[in-house]
Order: sequence, then C-alpha cells, then structure tokens
Amino acid sequence: MSDRSYICKARVIAVRVFLVVALLSASLHIGCGLTIVGKESLVSAERAPQVVVEEYAQERAEDTPQAVLEALLPDNDLIDGWQMTDAPMFYNEDNLFEYIDGKAEEFRAYDFYMLVSAQYSLRGSEDESVTVDIYDMGADANAFGIYSTQRYPEADYVEVGGQGFFTEASLEFWKGRYFVKISTVGSLEALDVERAASPLRDVMTRFGQHISSKIEGEAKQPDILSYLPEKGYVANSAVFALRDIMGQSFLKNGVVAEYIIDGTTSRLFLTQYPSPEEALEAFNSYSKFLKDSGGEIEDIPDIGEKAFATEVSFYGRVVAFHKGSFVGGILNAPEGPGTTDLLDNVLSNLENATLDT
Repeated sequence: MSDRSYICKARVIAVRVFLVVALLSASLHIGCGLTIVGKESLVSAERAPQVVVEEYAQERAEDTPQAVLEALLPDNDLIDGWQMTDAPMFYNEDNLFEYIDGKAEEFRAYDFYMLVSAQYSLRGSEDESVTVDIYDMGADANAFGIYSTQRYPEADYVEVGGQGFFTEASLEFWKGRYFVKISTVGSLEALDVERAASPLRDVMTRFGQHISSKIEGEAKQPDILSYLPEKGYVANSAVFALRDIMGQSFLKNGVVAEYIIDGTTSRLFLTQYPSPEEALEAFNSYSKFLKDSGGEIEDIPDIGEKAFATEVSFYGRVVAFHKGSFVGGILNAPEGPGTTDLLDNVLSNLENATLDT
C-alpha cells in the first residue's frame, strides 16, 4: 500500500472515531449518573456518521491518481457516436511491460508513474476505433523528455498540447506532466480514404485537443533547452534526458541536439549539475572515458573553465568543455570557424544564465 493510501485510510479512521465520540457525547449526559436522550435524537445521530464518512470517502476517491488520470480521457459523444467501449485500464511501473513490452524501459528511464488506456469506437464498430493512452510522467520535464525521444525532425507536426505530431498510425503530444498517444491499427492514410466522411485523423485531433484543454498549466520545456544556440540548429532534433546521456552514467540532466556546422551534421550535448564541483567531476570522467577509448586528449585554452579536443572512432572529433555547473561538447565537430562559433554561442548563453541567477 502506498503512503498516500495509508494517509487516506488514517484520515477515514480519524473521522469515524470523531463521529463516534460526538455521538456518545450527544446521546449521554455524564454526571452522577447517565441520562439517555430521546429516541428521535439517537436515530438522527446514528445516521450522521455513515453519511459523512460516505461523502468523505467519495471526495477522497475523486482525488486518487487513477481518478485524476481518468478525468483527462475524452468525454463520450465528444464526437457524435464515439464512445468508450470498455472500462479504462491502469498500469504502473511494475506492470507497464504487460502493455508495451520492451518499450516500458524507455518510459521508466523518465520516471514513469502511471498510465490510463481506453478504447473508443464509432457506434461499437471494430473497424472505426482508436486507443487513447495517457501517461502520467510525474513531472513536466519527464513528459517532454519521453516525447522528445519519439519525435523526429521531419515529422508531420500539429498544434496540439505543447507540440504534437502524426505518425502513420497515431497522434502523439505532450503537455504538463503528461505524454499522450492516440493510435489506431493500420495506416491512417489508407484508412481515411475509406472514411472520407469522418477521417480518423480528425477524430484523433479532436480527442487530442480535448485532452489538452483538460490539462492545467502551460507546456514548458526544460530550462536547459533555452541555452541551445539557434544558428545551425536542426529544428525538433533536441532530445532531453534525465540520466545516462549517450550511454554514460555520469552525464545527467541534459540535452543532445543536431547542428549543421560548415555543411557537416554534428551533435551538441549540454548537461547541468547541482554544483560546479559535480560538473567538474563529470567533465573529468568524460575525458577519462574518451582517453580509455583511444582518444588523445589535447587541452584547449580560453574555452570555458576547462576544455579539450580529441578524436575517437565512434564520435569523430570531440570538443568538450566545463563551465560552472555545466558540461557540454560537440561530437563530429569539424575543424574550422563553425565549431568555434557554436562553442562561443553556447558559452555566451551560459554566461547570461549565470548572470541571471
């Protein structure tokens, strides 16, 4: 049983004890003897505790994580004839693999909390149906993070939630702490040729907009993305991760994005730590990792507080730096002014961030 369940149970018990004491106090007069109140008063008092406890339990039930998540699902007949076909299913981190099998680890890497899944169809038709999956990721950054691993630069983007896109068979978007996927079986393009009067793409869009409207607050990307320079950035290529960035356990809380530098496709990574000391430790670990991988470390002056360049087979030329609580670098970095300009722009953004704080 979760801590929240224990708290709720304790509160219900406390309410019952309070009501029993109140009933006894109202029914009995304690003095030299005991005086029993009239029958009418006693019956009224006996009914009160059950009513209050039931109302309290109902109020608490509306606040459970499952109830909050279920409330985000599309309403029946939001679109004429479209209704939920079965009771929603819920999954947590322990059984998510039963629903999405191997992809469960991707979500667990972003501290997945809970999923509600529901099937909708048009007047019970098996051919015209969609599945709505709403993932509670526990935090806004986590929801954006898992979303960023699913999107790709050339995707068919739409304005739903913080950002959304269509795949061949689904609409996916994020907003707040939620990642949402609305999907069907088969190709949307092929299916919608047969459904010209009610295209599934339109149904998914309406469902998505409806869910988004129920999610309170704004869609805010992790702050670290704001330090990425605009020049050369490949739109929608940034992927945010909580840990194990590029497979390295010491690289945490960061972003990896594609850049075009002097005609070369390169990758920029940037990570942030709670303190400069932890950042320096991660920087040194990264230097050691590349050295152990066959790279010759060459220290570079005047870039951040510490910087080096090296070359390894799997990354190409690497230039990495440490500045304050940040560690960053460019992979497959061509030699020339383009790489220098990108590093200067990143460091300038970080300088401004340091001044703001």
